[in-house]
This record gives sequence, structure tokens and C-alpha cells, in this order.
Amino acid sequence: MAHTSLSHPLQIAAVRPWTGAGRIGVTFCPGKTQAEALTGAWERDLALDLDAVREWGAKAVLTLLEDHEIVTLGVRSLSAEVRARGLMWFHAPIADYGTPDAAFEASWRDIGQALRTLLADDADIVIHCKG
Repeated sequence: MAHTSLSHPLQIAAVRPWTGAGRIGVTFCPGKTQAEALTGAWERDLALDLDAVREWGAKAVLTLLEDHEIVTLGVRSLSAEVRARGLMWFHAPIADYGTPDAAFEASWRDIGQALRTLLADDADIVIHCKG
């Protein structure tokens, strides 16, 4: 039996980086479909998961997935669906089981500043990887 958004509602673990800042939420890929994973099969619903992200209070979503993972996990419309909910979407891919490379570092200059500004304004953000 596959894990779904109904059987396993999206969980977001949160930390507050400093007093008065917004929260940083961490979760796995909203809406992912994956026939085989270490934790079993996944057949999540992107709309339900992103609604949960919005209801949690996020103002922005940071996706760490590589482009091929977005395709493989069946979430090609992720950026559009995030934006359709009035949330900001940032994409800074990190190779699975890897560390940030030069391309990540270059994109992080702008993305990191935008996210720090949001946090300083007490806005919440969600970061996700494949999970």
C-alpha cells in the first residue's frame, strides 16, 4: 500500500533561527510519487501537500531537487502550483547525497539574501528535498 497525502499527511519540522525571526520548515517533496523508496511507495497529492504548506504559514518554498528529480518524482508543475497559492518559489538544486557546488553557491547569493530578508520580516519558509 502506497503512502498518500491522506494516509501520511505532510509533516513539517520547524526551527526559528533567531528570536523574532520567521520559522524554517523542513519536509520532503510535496506531491512526490515514487514506486520504490527506502520507506516504501509514495503516491502523494501535490495540491493537498501544497495546501498544507500554505496552511502551515509559509510565504516561500525552497526546492533543493535537481531538475531530473522534479521529473522523476512527478512534480513538474511544482513551481506553478506553489505560485498559484500566492507563495514565492526558489530553486537551488543540490545533487542527491552531495554537497552544494559552485552553481548552488552562485545562486545562493541572491536566494539566501531573499530568504534571510523574509525570515527577518517574521515570514515562514519551507525547504524540501526528495526525502
